[in-house]
Amino acid sequence: MEQKLTAAIAGSYPKAKVTLDGYDEPIFKIDEIDFKHDEFTLMRVSDGDIFHEPIYKCQLILTPLSKISDEHAVEVCGLVGWDASYKGKLLDCVLGSDNAIAFEFEMNIYRVKLSIEIIDYLRSKGYDLGHGNTTSLISAGSGLKIKV
Repeated sequence: MEQKLTAAIAGSYPKAKVTLDGYDEPIFKIDEIDFKHDEFTLMRVSDGDIFHEPIYKCQLILTPLSKISDEHAVEVCGLVGWDASYKGKLLDCVLGSDNAIAFEFEMNIYRVKLSIEIIDYLRSKGYDLGHGNTTSLISAGSGLKIKV
């Protein structure tokens, strides 16, 4: 079932960028969410111009969690007090059904339970953690995959 972008979903991805339906460019940053009128105030990243667009015309630009960068994985481990900075390259990242992320580095594996702090951090970096009962906004049609 396709999940349309809503103000509530966009509000849970505070630093996400968006694009308008049917366009890969330009890329916009959400400047403000108007919950009453279901519209965004958007700032075009390339030149700073401001636009007002209905939310239904926009898609979040999200990255699958499986494509997390080494740097961000190390930072997530640091949020729970583990130093993963010298454990080699990140080989794999899997979100388990137990709401824990397994980061497999060359020299160690870390299992990190999702907490509000970790969810907020990952969403602020544009990683797809779904919303409500929707486990992936990319799969549901609300987000676009981008290359990391």
